[in-house]
Amino acid sequence: MDRLLKRKNKMNNKAILKENLMYFLLAIGFIIVMSAFVWDQSRNSALWSDYYAKEISYLINTAVPGQEIILDVHKATEIARAKGISNFNTIFEFHNERNEICVKLSTMRKSCYQYFHNVDVLEYEIIYGRPVNLLKFRIEEKYLGGKNEQ
Repeated sequence: MDRLLKRKNKMNNKAILKENLMYFLLAIGFIIVMSAFVWDQSRNSALWSDYYAKEISYLINTAVPGQEIILDVHKATEIARAKGISNFNTIFEFHNERNEICVKLSTMRKSCYQYFHNVDVLEYEIIYGRPVNLLKFRIEEKYLGGKNEQ
């Protein structure tokens, strides 16, 4: 009887160990898949173009007419180069008539975001390698008689 009890306990212990091992392996697999997803998203051009469009829109909304803004866009230029964009002047597009900024970090997609401040963005340019790439632009009051041009 004692042997039979010990044998049942040993079998129960093995069953518990198998169940726990299966959950442990599932948890490890889930962690690996989620880590790969997060790593891929951090290099994703769509995520970064969204980030830059919203950040620039925020800067425009909080700016005062006459203000010059200089923004570090080195990460954006690195991503654009990796995604096949060689002309960095096409990364950022300001549409004053729609109060909109568009950021294009890949050949496939661009992110556009509107700003609410009734101003024009003028004289925008990318300044290369000081020691990083910078986006420089000027905020002016909206010209109501026509379009302000760069």
